[in-house]
Amino acid sequence: MLYDDFKPIVDVVLNNWTALQLAVEHGMGAPGGKETAQLMSVYVARYCVENIVDVEDLEEVLEDLMDEEFETVCHDHSPREIATLLMKFLDLLKKGQNEEVLAQMAALPPCRMWLSQPMHKAVPPQNDPPDRLGPHRRVPTLFTLSIWLICSPRLLAQK
Repeated sequence: MLYDDFKPIVDVVLNNWTALQLAVEHGMGAPGGKETAQLMSVYVARYCVENIVDVEDLEEVLEDLMDEEFETVCHDHSPREIATLLMKFLDLLKKGQNEEVLAQMAALPPCRMWLSQPMHKAVPPQNDPPDRLGPHRRVPTLFTLSIWLICSPRLLAQK
């Protein structure tokens, strides 16, 4: 359950990370950078939820992923900023402060969901009836939908 609530937040935060977006857009690292970034989002969400993590641990993970997967070293301290932001949201979720999470998500800069759209499995395709959902696809929680709705008006405005 925590993963289901945290993953959309990771998606939004990583969608706004300029260093990651530039690395993917400029073909840094191996081919398939967008798919690698999508997997990075899954990995980061699982890493944070399944381990006891602090900002320094997550910062190191983000730096390692950027270096190993995208041959990119961030000298702008953005991995620290991303780690701090993600840990703040994770802490709020663990404390059950969902309304505060939603308020802080709404205050984030507008995001362009370039990263997670094709791969995000929390929202089932609209043409699949709920009884035919596979074991790896979940019906979204109200909280997860709220996170996505925060970004939706911004997405529509970009089209």
